[in-house]
Amino acid sequence: MPDIVGTTDNLILGLTRATTSRALYPPSHPKVQGTVDEVCEALEAALDARSSHEITLLVVDDELAVDGEPWHRASVHCSRLVRAFERVAIERLTFSAKAGPEEIEGLFAGMVGRGDLDTTENIVLGKILGVGSSGDKSVDGEFLASLEGCMDGVQQAMGVLTLDADGAAKLERSVWQLIEATTREGRAFALLATLRSRDDYLYRHAINVCLHAIHLARAIGIQGEVLQDLGVAALLHDIGLEEMPDELLGRRGQLSDEQRSLLRRHPELGAAKLAGIHGLPQLTVVVAYEHHRYSDGSGGFPDVAGKPNLASQITAVADSWDNLVGMCAPTFSQREKLRFATNGLRRRSGSVLSPFLVESFVTLMEDRQIESLSAAD
Repeated sequence: MPDIVGTTDNLILGLTRATTSRALYPPSHPKVQGTVDEVCEALEAALDARSSHEITLLVVDDELAVDGEPWHRASVHCSRLVRAFERVAIERLTFSAKAGPEEIEGLFAGMVGRGDLDTTENIVLGKILGVGSSGDKSVDGEFLASLEGCMDGVQQAMGVLTLDADGAAKLERSVWQLIEATTREGRAFALLATLRSRDDYLYRHAINVCLHAIHLARAIGIQGEVLQDLGVAALLHDIGLEEMPDELLGRRGQLSDEQRSLLRRHPELGAAKLAGIHGLPQLTVVVAYEHHRYSDGSGGFPDVAGKPNLASQITAVADSWDNLVGMCAPTFSQREKLRFATNGLRRRSGSVLSPFLVESFVTLMEDRQIESLSAAD
């Protein structure tokens, strides 16, 4: 009996992997070629199982349907594919049996913003009318209000994370809105830093690190689903600090050995907490655990062997920058803050922070002439 369910699941998995790979690598990279080949093989197997010459994936009310039948599968890959479709306003995708590697790679390039996303001879797209078009906005009025709304969404989502998986999904949507907002308007990164209405330090720090990490990641070529996952991970990198006593977090001055040892447990506590929340990207656990590890693997905490993940290294740069800006005296001008934070970041460049990421980030800050460096001002 043909394995329709298994072959369809494999196709969905292949589509998700290929989209992620194309967001990270150029078309000539072996990982891209490998995932494209995987999709070609999975497509052929799915069509054979269905005795059909084409297969259609349709998104209806955040649910996936395959050849007109609801595909209620408890799979993270299924939900990721739906989100990928929605971000580029696709509601229908039809593959014919003749779809080849070149057309398939072009599809993924378009889905992650590295090419045109159009119907081809053997791949037919159905797009949602009206989505993706936006008129001019007043940067200091309507647009700024929309960014505040994004931040409100993040704050509300973080508040319900411990309740159920819906909180995790809401958080991902809020981070994606932040990514979309900073893509639409280049000044958004600076404008967000002027929103000073937040009182909670951990929340403001989380937002700053999330935005800095997204900014740096996009600059080095990370896009699509991976960028979203990284944004969520950066937002939650210090979630383990919520397990620390108030008197420790609010303490000024030098810590005792016992206090320092307790504080250094927050990456492990955060990773354990995130691992227990259904629906969050696996990268959140990795970044929470590794963001204080040295980029070359020579030290940091927790004390484990090996180099940290690239997402953890990006978050570490963003985290260090925001902490350095927070150390600036209230009397510092914006230019003095930029110089102080830049010098501090470069002193950590080498074993602690990746030199490539440090210089990339410093260049971004200097080129964009950021006027407001932190919401903590």
